[in-house]
Amino acid sequence: MNMRDTITKIILLSSLMITSYSFGQSIKPHTIGIVVSDIEKATKWYETVLDIKLYKEMAFPEYDSLKINFLKGKEFRLELMEKKSSFAITKYVADYSLNN
Repeated sequence: MNMRDTITKIILLSSLMITSYSFGQSIKPHTIGIVVSDIEKATKWYETVLDIKLYKEMAFPEYDSLKINFLKGKEFRLELMEKKSSFAITKYVADYSLNN
């Protein structure tokens, strides 16, 4: 596992823990969606790292070759999405900012 994969795993697992324990409540995520550049590689990685299994694949060639893989574990589901091209949200939403 390279450094980038390790950091990704730490961030994902940290996010799950923060969500689960925020405000002293036992809140657990149900579904998490992630956009990836290589859906086959990402699917194998998440199956291995999080011990979750692929249960459904969908493809929409008419929508810029959109692919969606659905993975499921005991506690939550993961949706991985891959699309040929991307866009900058600032192109479509003039006042969009992560700093607000």
